[in-house]
Amino acid sequence: MLVTVVFIGIISIIGEILLRIRIGGNSKDNKAQLITILAGIAFLLLGYLVYPLLKLAISRKREFLADAGAVELTKDNHAMISALRKISGNSSVPTARKNVAMFFIESPTSTSSRHSDPEERTK
Repeated sequence: MLVTVVFIGIISIIGEILLRIRIGGNSKDNKAQLITILAGIAFLLLGYLVYPLLKLAISRKREFLADAGAVELTKDNHAMISALRKISGNSSVPTARKNVAMFFIESPTSTSSRHSDPEERTK
């Protein structure tokens, strides 16, 4: 993932440099200037549109491989399915302390907004 992020940054910087060189320069060769500007725009499009989508795809694949690895370690796929269902239904962890809340994806101490029944929130 680090290599992907660095690669995205390098591509974006190259695009910025190409645009800034040719837009600010006083070149009389219009064809070379146009090619450089188009290359800069292409690099920027890669850096800001295509590669972040690639990064998300890699992240999703790593998440899938982590779940598959957990099933392989435990040798019980039903336990993994059950655990994923439990955490997807209610993300609140009432026993979590506020000083560790930063390690959670969602706030662990807030009540889940998925439950419409007030009695269900208190459970």
